[in-house]
Amino acid sequence: MNRLTYLLSSALVGFVFFIACSNETEKIIPKPADITYGTITDKAGNSYKTFTIGKQTWLAENFRYKLPDGDASEQICYGEIYGINEREIIEGTDEKAYQHFCRSYSGQSFLLYLREQIFASNEAGKLNTNSMFDAIWISEQISNYSMPMLIAYNMHNDIKDELMRIWNDAIDHHFKIDHEYINKYGYLYSYEGALRAVKEGAPEGFHLPTDAEWMMLERSLGMTSGELEGTDIWRGNVGDLLKTGPQGIGFDALYAGAAVYALSTAYNTYYIQKGESAFFWCSDQVFVSDSLSNGIVRKISIYRKGIQRMTSRLIASPDNIRPSYNIRLVKIEK
Repeated sequence: MNRLTYLLSSALVGFVFFIACSNETEKIIPKPADITYGTITDKAGNSYKTFTIGKQTWLAENFRYKLPDGDASEQICYGEIYGINEREIIEGTDEKAYQHFCRSYSGQSFLLYLREQIFASNEAGKLNTNSMFDAIWISEQISNYSMPMLIAYNMHNDIKDELMRIWNDAIDHHFKIDHEYINKYGYLYSYEGALRAVKEGAPEGFHLPTDAEWMMLERSLGMTSGELEGTDIWRGNVGDLLKTGPQGIGFDALYAGAAVYALSTAYNTYYIQKGESAFFWCSDQVFVSDSLSNGIVRKISIYRKGIQRMTSRLIASPDNIRPSYNIRLVKIEK
């Protein structure tokens, strides 16, 4: 390579680098001014960070209010097994149904883990007995009676707290209820579960945002009017402002994944994109027909700069987990 060719090549590389840096600089979306921050508490005592932009105050964390009598048709964690019939049996009072469950393959798996925890607790001295016979007797009884049934029959009242701890842990293990996930990401709510959780547990004045209220936030971030109305596409390039990190405004979207209804496989709901995407319900419904409505969901991806405005089924079949997403709440100043 002669000197002239070398100089021309170097100049070209430098020019390309300059253009690339200039384009990258242009992609950086400025943060809106006058954002303020605070905290709020829901009706169960859970505390949340908040941020205020314009007349909107948003939760800066996913809602994690637990419905007192909620089940997996209303609120779940990622990967949780639905098992609505098994739940009714395990948590019910029908002895014959429980005994029949314990003879099934699924029931045997439940009992195996439960017995392992009983013996581990006994070895740790938490059952207040030095006799392995007592632990064996309890482990045999639980194939005929659930732990709440045994306690209701005034058996083992002196150690009922430890037995119920073991019992609840076994239920969590059986249905894959991950409390670390819930503490970090909050619950994934079905549409009906979201409405109920907000009604019962939301901080005063906060509600599930409408599609229009999401658009108000997106417009405040710099999304154009032409971009706002897009559906099932990636809109604009302001999504980074809702992510964690120095470029974010404090919304701090967490990539909790979701339970999504798979249109390609009828009545099949499955968990997707944990660590990759965040999904949030709107309160609005889109009426497809007299018997079918879809919900509107916002999606933020680790791989994308935009914000997707997607539609989602509201329900699946009774035997599958309903489409379930996180929720953020908003309060509008009058």
